[in-house]
Amino acid sequence: MRRQPGISIASAADELRLAPNTVSTIVGELTTAGLLLRRVDPSDRRIAHLHLSPALGRKIDARRDRRVAALATAIQRLPRDELRQVELALPVLARVARELDAVGDGT
Repeated sequence: MRRQPGISIASAADELRLAPNTVSTIVGELTTAGLLLRRVDPSDRRIAHLHLSPALGRKIDARRDRRVAALATAIQRLPRDELRQVELALPVLARVARELDAVGDGT
């Protein structure tokens, strides 16, 4: 839902390769816990669109910000020659990231 705000339960089930009723049950529990918001599609009330709750979105953003800051600190501590090796590896790492996006999670 973070990467695909408004995804439907059926689409989420396809993405997760789970049965729609399983995803529906999980969504119900996450909604009850206040982690997800379920919004009915105005053109088809049978379809629910899923969104992260604002509170969960803030927690995820804060965690990401901490990880980015930690990574920046770790990179700054590298010796110059190792930093250069990281810089040279960036194009290959970007390609790996694109390949991961293309194949999904492999399940």
